[in-house]
Amino acid sequence: MGLLLAYTRIILIIFWLLSQSIVVAIFYAICFGRIDWYRYIFWKVFGFLIGIKIKKTGSLTKDRPLMIAINHTSFFDIIALGYAFNPNFISKADVQHWPIFGFLAKCGGTLFISRSRSSIGKEATELSKRILNQKKPIIFAPEGTTNDGIELLPFKPAMFEIMLEHKGKLNLQPMIIKYTHINDKPTTDEQKQLISWTVNDNSSVIQKMLKVLRNRNITLTVKILEQIDTTKFNDRKELCKYTEDIMKAEYKKI
Repeated sequence: MGLLLAYTRIILIIFWLLSQSIVVAIFYAICFGRIDWYRYIFWKVFGFLIGIKIKKTGSLTKDRPLMIAINHTSFFDIIALGYAFNPNFISKADVQHWPIFGFLAKCGGTLFISRSRSSIGKEATELSKRILNQKKPIIFAPEGTTNDGIELLPFKPAMFEIMLEHKGKLNLQPMIIKYTHINDKPTTDEQKQLISWTVNDNSSVIQKMLKVLRNRNITLTVKILEQIDTTKFNDRKELCKYTEDIMKAEYKKI
């Protein structure tokens, strides 16, 4: 039954992605690229097909513009947070070249950055200029990649330069996300690694995907932390370390 559910979901997901690529392209042309309103529908249906449930505590500040620092575990993060908050995302530049996903991400307002050492500073500065008037929150992952679902990776300080360049104008708020339940039962470390695709069982990506999708539901617990007063910091590494420490401490409590 579980395997049948997984295959059914994959078929429906493929159909949804292909059909919505066409729909998004039409809306993108008609609305001159302004399809923010459509993103919530896209992510909501996508999350339903995968079986993601969200348990949320805390609330986002109403101050804008707002940068949200999250820990990054899985591709599922984007789907769940997409319909929970309908934000914009900051992503690595090569994602925009991915088949289907790249086009949908670009149409959905994703902001791309190369993250290379030689260009991150300049790109971050240009990026900050683009988001200063944004009404939607901007989500970024300071780990720079996905963790194993058990522990957070060290944060990279480059993106925190934006906060210091616009202290008092650009707001920062941390958010913890953790896959805490599968089929309404607490997740094991192996299941957390499976969701993050870091479990070392010699299985292919498709096999790992099937193992995840065969479950009835996956619960993502979202804990929104207090806004950080960036005016108290003068060094991006200090701000980065402070954010990392409080997020790691809260992550262990979930």
